[in-house]
Amino acid sequence: MEGSNKQFLTVDDTLMDYNELIKFIKMEYNAGDKAVIAFGGSYGGMLAAWMRMKYPQTIQGALAASAPILYFKGAENMQNDGASFFDVITNDFATVPKPANGLCAEGVK
Repeated sequence: MEGSNKQFLTVDDTLMDYNELIKFIKMEYNAGDKAVIAFGGSYGGMLAAWMRMKYPQTIQGALAASAPILYFKGAENMQNDGASFFDVITNDFATVPKPANGLCAEGVK
């Protein structure tokens, strides 16, 4: 990205943005006493679970559907012989017919 702000595209920044958005919405609609349940599938499920872990004062529950939590480095009981989630996804793209420039797996990586 030219003139990039990609340093702000981290999981921690995303979680903080959601936390601040939820606080704003609760204040704007006088809903301070209402529970918030995060939910999502795949990457969204990861975010839901991480929100619940990082901001338990904001998120009272989370439904993480198809969230590949055990594929991340440092996770206990890692699946697929220790291959990280990103390795698994890159390998998936490496096995499909390549586009004209042949950079599908590299682009994903």
